[in-house]
Amino acid sequence: DVGGALGWLGERGIRRVVLVGTSMGGIVAFAATAVLGEGSLIGADADPDAPQLTTAAPRPLIVGIVAEAVPAELPTAVATRMPGPRFIGQLLARRAFAVAAGWLGGDPRATEPIRVLPLLEDLPILLIHGDADTTVRPADGRRLAAVAGPGAEHWTIPGAGHGLGRRVAPDAWDARVSEFLRRSFAAGRDREVALGVALLAEDRVRLLDRVVRHAPEF
Repeated sequence: DVGGALGWLGERGIRRVVLVGTSMGGIVAFAATAVLGEGSLIGADADPDAPQLTTAAPRPLIVGIVAEAVPAELPTAVATRMPGPRFIGQLLARRAFAVAAGWLGGDPRATEPIRVLPLLEDLPILLIHGDADTTVRPADGRRLAAVAGPGAEHWTIPGAGHGLGRRVAPDAWDARVSEFLRRSFAAGRDREVALGVALLAEDRVRLLDRVVRHAPEF
């Protein structure tokens, strides 16, 4: 779905986007960026059977992620919806994911936030958690912040429950997220320019190589 949405936006001339997600939406934002690539690697968008790709990827660059109330691990997202003691839910959820991995031939947990965040080290990321969140506890936010790259920042909102940061502190939330968006889009514009220069240089090298290879011998 994320890939389709990015392709749709790219067809309409959108060149830079920030993904925003709460709880499971944040999990999807991280996983999609890790799997699809944030757009600066041309090969990630290329047809492997095409002769050669010499133009920029059609979909927009992902220049940042805002993720609120995101659990570090996928079993947490399941365990919190089970009745009974939390640790029992965690055990059952982990077992369910292990069984699913055997059936699917691949482990869904390979793309959970705690595993993919270190791969997004150059991407601006704003992690938001409420210190009154009993679904995804603040400790999960601290764990994610610890493995995130230098472009990540972690904001804990006092008194906020699960995904309720803006309801508790609307002015602060708007100001913090708006500033993050401005910085992310500005940095993304610079990356886009650098990517364009790199592509132009690559095209010139290829052209020169073709000229040399096909030049008559003297």
